[in-house]
Amino acid sequence: TDFFVPAAQLRGARLDKGIAGKVLTEGGLLVVTWAHGDKLIDSGFRSDRAAEHAAWVRSIDTLVTQNSSITTEGAER
Repeated sequence: TDFFVPAAQLRGARLDKGIAGKVLTEGGLLVVTWAHGDKLIDSGFRSDRAAEHAAWVRSIDTLVTQNSSITTEGAER
């Protein structure tokens, strides 16, 4: 099943060991924080390639930073 979150709704990512009462080894879970309306939601993902989780965190955080500078670039100061 596909899961889609628009890049503009991403708020950050982190490695964790648990979510919703499920516990894994340290860093075994990729947690992505995203906005749905005025609510922030954490979604946990577990991959067969957990070694790639850190790269996902960096990539998502880069997208969040880029989107943040785009949305504030034209704002009045």
